Parts: sequence; structure tokens; C-alpha cells
Amino acid sequence: MYINTDIVIMAASVISALAAIFSAVFAVYRWYLCQNHQEEEIENMKAEQCLLTYSILACLKGLQEQGVMVQ
Repeated sequence: MYINTDIVIMAASVISALAAIFSAVFAVYRWYLCQNHQEEEIENMKAEQCLLTYSILACLKGLQEQGVMVQ
């Protein structure tokens, strides 16, 4: 079997096409992982915000019961 320039060019183009497809799939996979991570962070922030809101509400109710705050 003889290896000429056409075979080398064809092999290079096939390798390049496979690399491009793999890169695109990997980029989509990384984007998917990033989206999942962001969703988890948003849920954690919502839970923290809820806890802070309840604690501030409890503090304000306590101050109101003591007569420190006037409505």
C-alpha cells in the first residue's frame, strides 16, 4: 500500500473533524455541569435568604413586644 498526499490529507481531515465534534460535545457537557452548579448555588442562596428573613422578622417582633418599636 502506498501512502500519498491524498491519503495524508484525508486522514488529517478526518482527525480534525473528529476533534471538532469531540470539542463541541465536551463544551456542551461543561455548560450543562455549570448550569447544574448554578442551580444548586441559587437554591442554597434562597434557603439562606429565607433563614435571614425569618430571623430578622423574629428580632423585629421581639422588639415590638418589648415596646421598643412604634408602628
